[in-house]
Amino acid sequence: MRTSLRFLVLLGAFSACRAAGSPESVPPPSSSPPVEVARRSVEASHDVLPSFCRWVESEYVGETRITTCDAVSNIYVRFMSLGPGGCAVEAYEDVVPASNAGRVRATALPGVWTGWIRLQSHLGVYSVTVKNRVSCDTGVRSQIRYSAD
Repeated sequence: MRTSLRFLVLLGAFSACRAAGSPESVPPPSSSPPVEVARRSVEASHDVLPSFCRWVESEYVGETRITTCDAVSNIYVRFMSLGPGGCAVEAYEDVVPASNAGRVRATALPGVWTGWIRLQSHLGVYSVTVKNRVSCDTGVRSQIRYSAD
């Protein structure tokens, strides 16, 4: 009963926006499926590197130190839970001042990698330690993707 009431309220609000011709109106349900949109955005987010650089993907436990290639690029991370349920994880750069640090939060699911999440963008050679803060007892697998010489 409660779920159907929420649906009717949302449907009424949606119909009112559409009828008013509001620019904030929600796109019709016939738009492309969210899964395809998400897949395209992940694929499009990977940088094109100059010929003297290459992508490095490596697994790490707790923290890792990286040095990037002399190019404009991004640093990405992804996670997978080692336990039977989801696990909250935060990846961050260990830099001073902390306000300049890249920081991301994600929920790692068991047996499935999250998509690549951009941690930080950089210009030129960049050396940094990336650390994880995990909020479960079972832990997570972590991978990092960055440009290197």
